[in-house]
Amino acid sequence: MIFTLIADYFMVALEEADNLTGVTVFLGTQLFIFLHIMVNDTDRKSRVANIVIRVFLMAVIALAVPLVLGEDGDLLSLLSVIYFANLCVNTIFAHRIGRGGMLLTLGLFLFALCDINVGLSGLNSIYTGGLPEVSLLYKLANAEVDLIWVFYIPSQTLIPMTLLYKQKNK
Repeated sequence: MIFTLIADYFMVALEEADNLTGVTVFLGTQLFIFLHIMVNDTDRKSRVANIVIRVFLMAVIALAVPLVLGEDGDLLSLLSVIYFANLCVNTIFAHRIGRGGMLLTLGLFLFALCDINVGLSGLNSIYTGGLPEVSLLYKLANAEVDLIWVFYIPSQTLIPMTLLYKQKNK
């Protein structure tokens, strides 16, 4: 939670957002969640699969992001994709940790939905000519309800509840 608060500070609370620092800290958060999953997953094959998938994704991302984005690519883009890939892998493997694992899985899934909406909110401004108003992406990015917070608040409640649930049920 400390890392999430620090990342949010850099991305939301500062008058001029420092997205690179925020994403870097969020990536650190995902790495700590990865370690939590690895320590609590009792199945050796699952732990190995987690590492292999993660290493493979990082290699693909390191090659693909510069190719896809070309001159428009930067460190923030690369770290954002690495962060989101780690969030997705953590979401897939979180249920493996036993008690509290489903809470963590749901919390991470909601967090991914939050981040998807963060991405959608910036998509309209970078998409050449703007998104067509009839498109689903436009409607999601411009919904009357701020979907970022709809998913963020419960995710940030469920993720720490995982640890509380685990402590209570030891």
